Amino acid sequence: MEGSTDRLRTFYTVLSKINHLIVRISDPQLLFERACQVAVEDGNFRMAWVGKLNTDTLKVDVVAFSGVVEDYLEKIDIDLADPARGSGPTGMAVKTNTHVVAEDIESSPVMVPWKEDAGRMGIRSSGAFPITCNGEVWGALTLYSGQVGYFDGEVLRLLDEMAMDLSFALEVAEREMETRSLEQQLFQSQKMESVGTLAGGIAHDFNNILTIILGQVSLLETLAPENERLRKGLLMIRTAGNRGSALIRQMMALARKAPPSLEVLDLNTMIEEIHVILAETFPRFISQVFHPDPNIPPILANPTQIQQLLLNLCVNARDAMPKGGTLEVSTTASPDCVMLRVSDTGVGMDEATQKRIFEPFFTTKEKEQDWDWPWFRALLQTMGERSVLKVPQIRGRRLSASFPWFNLADRRTPIPKSFADSGNISFAIAWVENRFG
Repeated sequence: MEGSTDRLRTFYTVLSKINHLIVRISDPQLLFERACQVAVEDGNFRMAWVGKLNTDTLKVDVVAFSGVVEDYLEKIDIDLADPARGSGPTGMAVKTNTHVVAEDIESSPVMVPWKEDAGRMGIRSSGAFPITCNGEVWGALTLYSGQVGYFDGEVLRLLDEMAMDLSFALEVAEREMETRSLEQQLFQSQKMESVGTLAGGIAHDFNNILTIILGQVSLLETLAPENERLRKGLLMIRTAGNRGSALIRQMMALARKAPPSLEVLDLNTMIEEIHVILAETFPRFISQVFHPDPNIPPILANPTQIQQLLLNLCVNARDAMPKGGTLEVSTTASPDCVMLRVSDTGVGMDEATQKRIFEPFFTTKEKEQDWDWPWFRALLQTMGERSVLKVPQIRGRRLSASFPWFNLADRRTPIPKSFADSGNISFAIAWVENRFG
């Protein structure tokens, strides 16, 4: 057995090299791999591996390793719920958050599940050292020696220090990831603010133009009261101008410049009106299904926004089904809201697309004819609705938006604050089973 002085010198070298790795490597996975390599090559261990606690399965999964592994790690199966396979050094280190050593694997009762393979590989002792992150046990570093009684007092102190250094590096990496995530959220918020500013500026200029047009229409109507053909033309101009004004109000609402005007609406009636238009304009190879709940109460919303919402979703669903499919619209009532659901059997989204769908100006229209998600999110934020987007990857999408129902008996409280406050709006993406095959 090597002398204690030489052994300590070896471990100081290992500790120094790992600290240098911590300074240079920010990726925890790569750091753990290199740390295991240093432990084997410079620390003279037979094998080293890092395991991470899987809180769902209560097993310790191998994430990095080095040395004479053979098939040992494939069969190691550290299971904290199993009395035998969870009582070895690694399992107990994770359970107790302290180092655990098997000085002689051959005679250690807790090493029975792994004793045969360890003896075949020339492993005589082992020690496990917990790795923590933010005050909780994240996993463990487990080391194996070819000598019995290798892990003595001073060696254990140095190995504890090495595990603490790795824990510190892991916490720093986690904080950096959180910081990058917050920076990305801030950047996203700034982009949305820029969109709102742009929309507000365009709406202001466009409103000035429409004011002149509608003013001239009123003047012409007074100058030519008897000319029926001219009056019909002026009426068409006025109607178009009024529609433009409604769009401006929506743009101003999106830009947070003006609140939308709310009215008591029957959602089923509005869907039926849209359904009549779509029945005349959609291709015959797209089947349209409407399942209204006749018992839904009225809602308080802006009619133009509801029309925009329904038309946008249905038209984009049509574009997502170039070879045909099924468009399904349904309504249901719950104790505090009315639920609108729109489903299609068109193309789905991959994971990369889902991560970007709410980014301003991002679209997949040219390649997938997808829904205009940034517009959808901004619109619902102005309406104060809660929505859940569910997108299967392979085929079909389903969107749900809930509207607080309007209590006709109490018109003084038209909309619950929790729904109207945009800070309480939640969006979620989840996989769902494709109901259309």
